[in-house]
Amino acid sequence: MEIFGDTATNVRLLMDSGASTSLLLYTDTSPELKLPPNTIKGQLGMGLGGFLEGYLGRVNTLGVGELEMKDVITNFHEVNHGADTTLLFERNGILGNKVMSRFYIIFDYPRERLFLKPNKYFKEKFEFDKSGLVLLATGVRLNQIRVHDVIEGSPADEAGVKPGDVIVRANSLPSSFMTVEYMHNLLSKREGKRIRLVLSRNGEKVKVSFRLRKLI
Repeated sequence: MEIFGDTATNVRLLMDSGASTSLLLYTDTSPELKLPPNTIKGQLGMGLGGFLEGYLGRVNTLGVGELEMKDVITNFHEVNHGADTTLLFERNGILGNKVMSRFYIIFDYPRERLFLKPNKYFKEKFEFDKSGLVLLATGVRLNQIRVHDVIEGSPADEAGVKPGDVIVRANSLPSSFMTVEYMHNLLSKREGKRIRLVLSRNGEKVKVSFRLRKLI
């Protein structure tokens, strides 16, 4: 696969259908894998050792054979040198299910071939959370949506949302009808959309309001 910034870079990627991301690049596996100008620091997800810290941005173009995808949301992560990286350094990153879901895919294992055909989702824009909230499902039944982190300078940060807050209501919808995926979709809507949240903080109800804004 190729990544196009100022120049084209060939990369080897692990296809991981269980990774809820578009593209993750290990920046220290190649000197050509540099951070783009517009990035935000944040938590990329959770691994066996806890949350992965890194940067979020976009690559101009991701080329798969003759097919190209534009403005692909990308996680940039530095490899933990304390771990066994023997296999890790045979690849430059991970291709996640937010790219894979845009194709019909056939794996021909005996002949070591891969067939890709774009589906109806191929040309959709890559959307990213525009609030700055990092959310987790918590509680015994995972039915509680808790704010794990807030990106500094984001709309949610400016509105006063704090880590540890629990979402009680979002735009008049009670949390009992919501999932983390629902919230991610809501917070990735069009720029300028108003979001109203009722939060539980230390036993008290807190109301906040902000408008979504493109972060990357």
